[in-house]
Amino acid sequence: KKRILIFGEVHDVGYRSFLLKVAGLFDIKRFYADNLIIGDKKAVEVLIDDEEDKVSLFIEYIKRHKPENADVEKIEIEDYEGYVCSIDGYYKYLTALQLEKIATYGGLMLKLTLEELEKIKT
Repeated sequence: KKRILIFGEVHDVGYRSFLLKVAGLFDIKRFYADNLIIGDKKAVEVLIDDEEDKVSLFIEYIKRHKPENADVEKIEIEDYEGYVCSIDGYYKYLTALQLEKIATYGGLMLKLTLEELEKIKT
C-alpha cells in the first residue's frame, strides 16, 4: 500500500479522473484519490493497494504523465497502512461527486442567467 501526494496546480484539471484511468489501465484493485490543501499548497492524495509490481507501474506512469492543464511541482510517496476502497467504490464516489458539482454549478448558472434576463427586460 502506498500514499502518494502530488503537489502543484492539480485541482480542477481532471487529475482524479486521470489517476482513475491510469489505475484502471494497470488493473489496480484498491484505489482512492482526493484533493487536499496541505499548508497553503494544493495537492492530490492517492491511496493505492495492490501487488507491488502493479503499484510500481502506476507510480512510474504518473511520474512521467499528467493531465494536460496540470503543473506538478513535486510527488511524495510513502508507505500506507490504512483502508483503501475498491476501485469500483471510488468510481461511484467520484461520479457522484462530479454530478453534485454539475448540479451545483448548473443551478448557479441558471440563476445568474435568469437574473441577467430580468435586467434586460427592465
